[in-house]
Amino acid sequence: MSMSTAHYSGPRVVLGLVFIMLFSVFTPLTPSGMEELHQSIEESRHGSSDSMVSYDLYIAEQNSSAGGSGVITTHIPDSGGQQDESMVGGVEFKSVPLISNLTVIGDAGGGSVVPLFVYIRFSGQDQSTADLTFELMSGTTVVATDTATIDDPCQDGGILGSSCAYQYRPYEMDISSTLPDGGGNGFVVLSGKQITLRMTAETNCAGGGGVPGQGSDCDVRVAYGNVDNSNGAYTRMGVKANALANSKVKVHHSGGSWNDAEVLEWAPNHRSEHRTMQLSVDVRDSFGRDDIKEVKLVMNTPDDTAVVFEKTFSNSELKLDNEGLVAQHEWTYSAGRAPGEYGLRLEVRDLQDNLVVYSHEGVEFVEYAVFLQLAPSQGDVILIAPEKTSTVEFELEHIGADGVDMDVQLSLQRNPGSDWLIEFSEPGGYELSGGGALVRPTLTVTAPDDLSDAPTQFDIIGRAYADTNNDGTSEEVQVVTTSVSIEEVGVYAPPKMSVFEDEEHTMEIADSERSEAYDPDVSHFIDGEGAGQFYMEVLNSGFDFDTFRIRVDGPHTWTVRMYDQDTSSSLVEEGAYFMTNQVESHNFQSMIVELTPPLERGVDDIAKFAVSVLSEGNTSLRSNLSFTAHRTYGVFAQVTSDEFGLPLGHIGPFSSARSLPLVITIDITNAMDEGEPVSNWQIINPSELDVNLEYKNQVFGTWGFAVSDTDSSAVVNTISLGPGDVESIRLSTTPGNKVKAGNHTIYLRILEIGEEELPRYFDLPLEFEIEADMPDDLEIIQISTNLPMQPGDKRTMDFKVFNGNNVDLDLLLEIDGPDGWEVDLDSIAYMGVDAFGEKTFSVIVIAPKDSVRDGDIGLIIITAQPLHKETAYGPSYTKTKKVEVNIECSGSGDCLLQELISPRQSTVVAGGGFILLIIFAAFLRGKRSAKIYEDFVDEVDLEEDREIESTEFEEIADEEWEEDIELLD
Repeated sequence: MSMSTAHYSGPRVVLGLVFIMLFSVFTPLTPSGMEELHQSIEESRHGSSDSMVSYDLYIAEQNSSAGGSGVITTHIPDSGGQQDESMVGGVEFKSVPLISNLTVIGDAGGGSVVPLFVYIRFSGQDQSTADLTFELMSGTTVVATDTATIDDPCQDGGILGSSCAYQYRPYEMDISSTLPDGGGNGFVVLSGKQITLRMTAETNCAGGGGVPGQGSDCDVRVAYGNVDNSNGAYTRMGVKANALANSKVKVHHSGGSWNDAEVLEWAPNHRSEHRTMQLSVDVRDSFGRDDIKEVKLVMNTPDDTAVVFEKTFSNSELKLDNEGLVAQHEWTYSAGRAPGEYGLRLEVRDLQDNLVVYSHEGVEFVEYAVFLQLAPSQGDVILIAPEKTSTVEFELEHIGADGVDMDVQLSLQRNPGSDWLIEFSEPGGYELSGGGALVRPTLTVTAPDDLSDAPTQFDIIGRAYADTNNDGTSEEVQVVTTSVSIEEVGVYAPPKMSVFEDEEHTMEIADSERSEAYDPDVSHFIDGEGAGQFYMEVLNSGFDFDTFRIRVDGPHTWTVRMYDQDTSSSLVEEGAYFMTNQVESHNFQSMIVELTPPLERGVDDIAKFAVSVLSEGNTSLRSNLSFTAHRTYGVFAQVTSDEFGLPLGHIGPFSSARSLPLVITIDITNAMDEGEPVSNWQIINPSELDVNLEYKNQVFGTWGFAVSDTDSSAVVNTISLGPGDVESIRLSTTPGNKVKAGNHTIYLRILEIGEEELPRYFDLPLEFEIEADMPDDLEIIQISTNLPMQPGDKRTMDFKVFNGNNVDLDLLLEIDGPDGWEVDLDSIAYMGVDAFGEKTFSVIVIAPKDSVRDGDIGLIIITAQPLHKETAYGPSYTKTKKVEVNIECSGSGDCLLQELISPRQSTVVAGGGFILLIIFAAFLRGKRSAKIYEDFVDEVDLEEDREIESTEFEEIADEEWEEDIELLD
């Protein structure tokens, strides 16, 4: 749809042309229908009563986050300069991506028309025309359009040097889309999408006949931003929308979160800690946070005649949250507020002074309400014991409106059984007269002897009744519940105890029920010139009164005394025990533990104390804890960091093969009183301290230690400290070889310089934990010489096992020999070998008397198998030693007989050869005798039968016979 415009082309006469050019220079031309259109739009805005409000969307200077040639914004572009672009070929203007869905309708034509006001300049020769197209898009979808034709070009220059001015032209874009659910014409811009306005011009430039000096080209340009000589008018379009539709307000108790269920019912006379409303606002403007001008909360009385409170949030109170603004306001109402529903609304005003009001469903102050809870002195647990009576105290309070009476009946929601005796102090109920009334009901519980089916808690239900109609009859108006946990205890129970460093019991160092929470070896410093004090609590966790015996065991050189912390009186001593007072169930007694170190310096400076507390009612019930006291002389040191973290001062575990240094940061503190002079202190290298060198075969003598400052690698040998001063140093430790696995303690000494007789000092214990090596460095070594044995000999052979691992090993020794040999250990088969140590053992070997021959070898196999908790390591860790024993029996008839009875293969071969030689010799001699006989027979046969052939035998020479015999040998 096109809005009609006035036509300004004049007659082709000089006077008319001059008039037109002068008029265009000094007065921006406006269509005659412009004022009427403005008036109709304003009337439409002020007369609107729905949730939609009118927005002027301006075309301003380009925004890098929006794209396009210019940005569509709700901000008036009244600063900066004029921007312009040619519409030929198309130009686009875009909004920033919207932060929430936005429903849009037109600001005219009953919502179906979007008014558009544009500064346009059409330049060209007379009779030129231009076709304009305007397209409004939601994302990439066209939702409104308009087309128009202009035929009033202007020219720059000319006879009088005139110029073309931008003209303010109105158009109307018809919305082509409809809202869902039959909502009429309109469109929705989805969150993250943009509003786009596209302007396109196609020109038809007339040629020739123009004013002399003019060109033949024509152009259509649009001006936006702060347009020159615009007199407060801007390129813009008008829409109606509710950009704040996603804004909300919620009501919670103080400390509630946004996603918690809202609290819409409040009690007029509740306790002060329950009379604070937390009102949370979340304001979401589709055009962004900068479009929000003011946020206000307003609460009205039930009849809307008065404002209860009004809260306008400041810029500092509104916090940016995901492109929206959030804030909280806490309002504590006074007791006695009148019952009824109070109106609550959120008012948001945008930059264009549109006021959007969101009415909350309302907050109700109820007329009837009671509050039931455990009494503050009661705690949340009731202790029960077989056949014992326990009591629980509650508080029941009327928190409803003034002048309203109520009766409340209390009962258990579930009865634990007929063998339980349970009753309230007022079985007939409790009267509450008006808001603020308070009573303290008591529940008495007598438990049965058998508590195997005892419940874990008692659930108490309270039913409130009131005369709501003033007719003398009561009806139930509220049901409240509470619960108390049940803890089954013995008549007597193990006491619970804790030890603290400070008098206020805030710095706990040991706890009998949380022993894993504290390292008992961590030093807790006391002044070496006097006694140190620690503070202990003993809690009676049993059902009945009890008295406790306390025993403190530590070095005999230290003196232990105990006092009651409240009265400072000494605890009664009975032998090795200190006796507490009688302590009520689940109450405690606080005591002072005074520890005095020995007078002799350097003796038991570090003392670990084990504390045991026994129940006097049942001496089998006891608790234990331990802690360490450390004597100081005005200076102490503490580990502040190492690569292994907590606990500080425990370095490791690390491999025994580690070569990289262990770096430990240590703070040295001067603990002397204020006013004492600055003193100098020497840092003794641990490798030079006798107590370290004397430790288990001087294993630390092979370690490397270096002390430096924490800022550089400069070596530090001495430091100067005034009272309260702290100096940090770095100790680099390079472990040596052959150190047994486990924990090893070395000491770093801080020694005062300049005091020859009694210098002050401090020894800092550092505990190093070395990992255990696998037991694969194990060797069996033969000590005795391996000499030959005669048959039946008995010999003891000595061996040793060397353990090259860094762990002690238990070994199972086994020995095995050939058949007929007797081999055994000369000791038990189990043997313990220290890390890096060795141990000898003997093996008894008895050679067989009848079954061996000269040169026999007996193979004896010895195995050493490491054991771990009576379970052997894998086969790969078992070590084997093979020992060969030779038999020597030359000249013995037994050996010859055994050789004949049980010949070896070599003997069999030699004997067999000898027998074959004899047989062969006999064979040859027999063959020679047969030949003489055959010769005689042949002569007889020859005479008798000449047909028989004779065979010629060669005579065997004696020399050949002797050669054959030699070959056999």
